[in-house]
Formats: sequence, structure tokens, C-alpha cells
Amino acid sequence: MREKVPILKNFIDNTSILGLDILDELIEDDETEIALSLIDNFLRETPQQLRQLKQAIAHEDNKNVDVVAHALKSTCRIFGIHKMSSICRELELAGMSNKLDNAFEKFIELENDYAHVKGILENVRTMILTNSS
Repeated sequence: MREKVPILKNFIDNTSILGLDILDELIEDDETEIALSLIDNFLRETPQQLRQLKQAIAHEDNKNVDVVAHALKSTCRIFGIHKMSSICRELELAGMSNKLDNAFEKFIELENDYAHVKGILENVRTMILTNSS
């Protein structure tokens, strides 16, 4: 049995911010349309979730901070975006415990991480499209 070599790590310099295992598996199994769909959905839905989360924090809406942070955490875990997932978990717990004292600072960190992840996923998307044509 041959050793699996991560395909995407050859194209992306900094994979430490996210694990690309699920995308690598899809590409290796020639399921590039599914990989592109996952990337497109993440890039489309995450900004909406970030806006909802920011609004919930601004209005001190603990329940919505909990709900939106939980949903975004789950999405991040699918992609192996561990840092964003961890921040979402902290925000989720803050919402659950009605303690949003540092929530805005955590949100800023989350938003900055998303900007970096977005760039990486856009590069991955381009690589998939380039290599599948």
C-alpha cells in the first residue's frame, strides 16, 4: 500500500492554520466538485455568520452568541481550522454562561483568522480549478 502524500501541502505554504485533510481526501478520490462546493459554501456562509455573531455580541444577546458561535465552530472543525474553532468554542461558552466581557476581542481575533483562512481557501480553490481543467 502506498503512503498517502498530502496533495495540497505542495501548493500551500502555511497549512498550520488549517488542516487540509478532508480536501486532500476529496481531491485524491477525484471528488473535486464536492471540495469546491465545501469551499464555496464556507466562503459564502462564514461572512454572514461573522456578521450575525458581531451583532449578537454588540447587543449582548448571549443566546445568539452561543448559537452562531456553535454553528461556526462546527463548520471550522470540518475543515480542521483549529484556531477559529477554538475561538468559537470560547465565544460559545461565553454566551452560554452570560459572560461576554471579552467577546468583542475574541471576535476581532476570529475575524482576523478568517481573513487568513479565506486567502488560503481561495488559493486552494484556484489550484483545484487549474488542475482539474
